[in-house]
Amino acid sequence: MALIADNEYRKTRILCLSCAAILHGDKTAPSIICPDCGTTINLKQQFEIYRYAFYCLRYGYQYRQYYEERTDSKIKPFLAPLGEMATFIAIAAISGVIGNATYDALKKAVQKLISQESKCEAKNDRFLPTNEEFEQFFNYLTDFHNGFSSAPEFIREAIFEEMLGDAAAESPQLADRLLELLGKEQSKSKEIQVTAIYRELVRRQKARVLKKPNISPHAKMWEKVK
Repeated sequence: MALIADNEYRKTRILCLSCAAILHGDKTAPSIICPDCGTTINLKQQFEIYRYAFYCLRYGYQYRQYYEERTDSKIKPFLAPLGEMATFIAIAAISGVIGNATYDALKKAVQKLISQESKCEAKNDRFLPTNEEFEQFFNYLTDFHNGFSSAPEFIREAIFEEMLGDAAAESPQLADRLLELLGKEQSKSKEIQVTAIYRELVRRQKARVLKKPNISPHAKMWEKVK
């Protein structure tokens, strides 16, 4: 089963990281030229950045906000992805910590993105943050990138469970085997096998969620935003 971020990426347009233009293009090509500013867009790097921003958005903001608004963390939702506009704004928000964008530059990129709302899917209408909302959004995503240190422990634990749940959904054979084992009587063999499956899910979760994109320190994100 494909990763959630991979499925979402297939449906999105292409984002120029120099001028913040939202573009149509062939994602099977190694690169394309932005028609607005002439920048060559490396599509492999674009996907790495998109996927990392998607998970920062999903766990660092979407699920964190969900659990902060509730006192009972036992109810486990499956929150639908917020969509491409939200992920593009997330890319801008984390561009200062994964790249070298200044806060003023990334805010200009966000404003440019919001001005192109009509190019994105209608469902993204629900995520057009005000300046105040963006401050919290920026802080939450940065905190997730930095290890989630400011979130209360019960929220970190709840979100980690959501990560494992997504990992299990993306690994149906492991998930089926885990359900089969959990239905059996307690034994040492069962305990060992269940532990092994959880460890493998944790490994997969870290590999997909926490892998930071490789961006050149000389890259100048949003330098051509007008």
